[in-house]
Parts: sequence; structure tokens; C-alpha cells
Amino acid sequence: VILIGIVIIIGFIMASKRKKREAVPTIYKIIHAGFTLVGASLVFIVAFMGDNRLWTNIILAIIIVCLGLTMAFAKLNKTSGKLVMYPHAAIGIICYAIFLYLTFTPDA
Repeated sequence: VILIGIVIIIGFIMASKRKKREAVPTIYKIIHAGFTLVGASLVFIVAFMGDNRLWTNIILAIIIVCLGLTMAFAKLNKTSGKLVMYPHAAIGIICYAIFLYLTFTPDA
């Protein structure tokens, strides 16, 4: 939960820097991507250990990662960048909210 929370916070910092047309430090990108990989891996492990409630998060995470990779590797202009960044952020927040709910709600 903490790792993915840090991912969200750093994502907000990077988005605000982009909105101000400032350069995003490479360390933010590395931490954002690295913590995402570690957090997602832990979610995968827990899901494969039997917590079937997490599969929605895994599917959403795949979409989020695809959008993030598009931003990282595509040459996006101002308009297409927004069309990728906003869904990436919105789905990320939704995914984290679901994850928090499932984390702090006992199994039925």
C-alpha cells in the first residue's frame, strides 16, 4: 500500500511539473516506474496465492502500465500527451482506491 501510495504521489508531482512545463527529474521517473513494478509484483503474488479480489486491480494495472509506457516511449505532442496522461492518472487513482478498499476490508 505504501509503495503504490508513493507511486501516486510522485505521479502527481510529475504531472504538476509537466503542467508547469518544467522538466521532470529522471529520479522521479525511475522511482515511479520502479515502485510500480515492485508494488504490482506484490499484488500479483497475493492474487496468485488465492486473493481473487485483486484481479480487477491487475487488469487496471495492465492498462495503466500500457498508458505509462506510451508516455515514456512515444513522441507525444501537447494534445496526445494529455489524452494519454489524464486516463493514466485517473485509472491509477481508481485502481489505488479499489486496492485500498480491498486491503482494509476483510475477506468474505
